[in-house]
Order: sequence, then C-alpha cells, then structure tokens
Amino acid sequence: VVFDLEDKCEDAQMRNHFDFIVAAANLRAHMFGIKGRTDEEYFVEVLQSVIVPDFAPQEGVKIAANEAEAKESENNTAGGMDESEVDQILSSLPKPGELAG
Repeated sequence: VVFDLEDKCEDAQMRNHFDFIVAAANLRAHMFGIKGRTDEEYFVEVLQSVIVPDFAPQEGVKIAANEAEAKESENNTAGGMDESEVDQILSSLPKPGELAG
C-alpha cells in the first residue's frame, strides 16, 4: 500500500489517505485519553517507517453470503467463550486513565 499525500478526491478536494490516517489516529488516541496531533510533518515522518503487510485471508474464515448464513454466524459470534471468560479479559484491561498521554 502506498500513501500518496497529493491524491485528491474529486468530490471533496482533500487528500484522502492522509486525512483518513490523521483522523483515525486522533480518534484512536482520544479513545485512550492520549492527546492527538495534526501536524503534517510528524505524520509524514512516521508514515515513511510504517510497513503494511500484504493481505492474506485466513483459512477457515467464512463470510456470510446471505441472510441465513449471517444469522447462523451471529449465533456463533462468541467463538466458544462464555460470558465469564469475556468478563475476565475485560477486567484485566487497563482503565483509560491509567494509560500514558
């Protein structure tokens, strides 16, 4: 994947890839109580060191092709975990106030 900072959207006249990355990074930072950034120089520098791996679909993953398959998939969403396991994992995560930023 190559991010072209000069790529313009015909409708919105904005740099699609770059603006998306800045917005997503700032939303993610906000979720964890971390102060975001918007200076272009910082993002240009960081993006040059990012390596995006090639996409390879996982074996055994099934995507619903119709409503019946989607409903069947919804019934198996927990992946075999019971509610107590989910609660245990959630309780082990740090609180937003405990994170840096």
